[in-house]
Amino acid sequence: MLASQKCREQRLLDALAQQSLKLTEFRALNLAALAWAFGVLMFPEQRVLADISAKSVPQIIAGDFDPHSIASIAWSFATLVYHDAEIFKVTVDAHWKPQDLANTAWAMTTMQIQPPSMMAQLAHESLQKLHLFRRDELEMLLWSLVPSEWDQALKIFHWADRRGRLRPLSDAVELNGNSGR
Repeated sequence: MLASQKCREQRLLDALAQQSLKLTEFRALNLAALAWAFGVLMFPEQRVLADISAKSVPQIIAGDFDPHSIASIAWSFATLVYHDAEIFKVTVDAHWKPQDLANTAWAMTTMQIQPPSMMAQLAHESLQKLHLFRRDELEMLLWSLVPSEWDQALKIFHWADRRGRLRPLSDAVELNGNSGR
């Protein structure tokens, strides 16, 4: 609620951070929502982010996180410049939606965390779902894959270009350095 209302009341955020540190058990969805809220509100409380990571990693490894929750945490950590490679101990599968694939790839590239197997999995799964991607998701995915998965990025680019799914380079903010993400 705080994030959707853009409530940046410092005392309230500090209290939320302190309370979250006291809790010993979180469901995956709650951890993702908390990370997302802090990302939206640009509240880079390092102790809370470390706590979210510590509580998330065992659940991610156990398979208790859905792809959207993983993507939310990855996006939040990248947005808040909290670099934690442990959250990427996941396996990408057919349940990943285009937005989650693009957001996770963007977060990994932004944080300069690009385990080859994970980026290859993101690229492979993305190739299977290209027709489901929105234009901005395709552009973000391409930007993310170029550094480590050039061949896959080229396949995606050719597919999207043949179908007119990309903006001209002069209009593509993701490609000209003004992403604002």
